Amino acid sequence: MRQFLVAVTFVLATVTSVAAQTSYGFHLGIGSGWLRGEDTDSDEHTGLILGAHLVSPLGEHVAFRPMLSYMDKGGSESFPDVTCFGLSVCEPLGTADLSTPFVQISAPIHVSTGGRFGMGVLAGPWLAFRVGCTATLTTYLSSVSESCPDTQTDELGTVDIGGVGGLIFTFRISDRMSFGIDGTVNFGLKDMGGDTKTMFMAGRSSLTIHP
Repeated sequence: MRQFLVAVTFVLATVTSVAAQTSYGFHLGIGSGWLRGEDTDSDEHTGLILGAHLVSPLGEHVAFRPMLSYMDKGGSESFPDVTCFGLSVCEPLGTADLSTPFVQISAPIHVSTGGRFGMGVLAGPWLAFRVGCTATLTTYLSSVSESCPDTQTDELGTVDIGGVGGLIFTFRISDRMSFGIDGTVNFGLKDMGGDTKTMFMAGRSSLTIHP
């Protein structure tokens, strides 16, 4: 019983200590998503990123940086005119764009040089839940958007998993606040219909409040 109480006290003290040192913040950015696979290699779809993050120090230059983000992933395809009016070069006359927003929970480790100007790397796993699907057909004459049919959404699935890696630069504005810029690659590991997987390159700016 005594050992159990000592263990509980130690865990509570550790959690309290980490919570007291944990910073929080918000991030905003844009990203380019596409679908990749043996028979699939779509063009990029540009989407919005917004969310919140925590920074819990694990050492002098290492921190746990979990993030909760809304990410508009997807892909696009261009198609040419069927006749091209006899021209030898046929420019794409329209695009079919697929928007698949996800709510993504990322759990990367942040290793940094520290100091007022910091440079570091981010790497870790993520889990994402699809919250929508919209297909847009755009030509020179018109643009039509509609929700993906049930067959398409069933094929895409609702849950994706993967890994994230990239660079992050931070600037300490004051003792209580820092600004950051990061660029990451989010690669999906789960088949989202056939052998198709998601890819998403993200660029974000962030503001972090320190205790």
